[in-house]
Amino acid sequence: MEISHDLARLDFAATSRILKATYWGVQRIDELNRRAFENSVCVIALVDGRQVGFARASGDRTLFARISDVIVWPEHRGKGVGKALVAALLDRAEAAGFRQMLAVIGDSENVGSIGLHLSLGFRQVGVLKAAGMKFGRWVDVVMMLRLQQERMAGQFIPSAREYHHLYGLTRQRLARAASHALVMHPGPMNRGVEIDSEVADMLDRAIITQQVEMGVAIRMACLDILTRAARGVEGWTA
Repeated sequence: MEISHDLARLDFAATSRILKATYWGVQRIDELNRRAFENSVCVIALVDGRQVGFARASGDRTLFARISDVIVWPEHRGKGVGKALVAALLDRAEAAGFRQMLAVIGDSENVGSIGLHLSLGFRQVGVLKAAGMKFGRWVDVVMMLRLQQERMAGQFIPSAREYHHLYGLTRQRLARAASHALVMHPGPMNRGVEIDSEVADMLDRAIITQQVEMGVAIRMACLDILTRAARGVEGWTA
């Protein structure tokens, strides 16, 4: 799979057609999509030279960008194309000097999309309850934010203290969640920034250390399986 930033390689007709078939783009016309693409940072996924996916980010082109229109051709879904597109947008945003990336996910039950963004460093910063209609039902909207820490040499927020004040997970914020909700974090944690130590160390709610420990075990198992053929393990072939 190849990721390109060259809009000259975009299959505009196919991209616009697929977008207009989505629940969020159904009312768009081609001219609106064309203007949106021209004013966004775009990435295109290609297999054997043919487009199989598209995503874009728009914003002030200086500090902030919002990810939009992540689409994958139906026959190529479930193959990592979406994650590759979002990762490419993050790389492009980092190179451009953006400080924050926002993703708006139109369904709080869309665990696939939420998990994808979490795996790329996003953090959930808010949920708009019953904010939109999707497939005939009212759904929540999940807001996720990623600080481009690779570019944190510049002052894009006044201080880590202010970030914690606005977005950090405190005992008071956790109290708004269901009583059985668990606290998870992929690590490493910035204690006192995105999460309070008091919350991170809750014996009855936080499972962060178990999560990180199991993550190491899972990675080790994956590496073992993926390298068995190269290591000549009997019964495993390339």
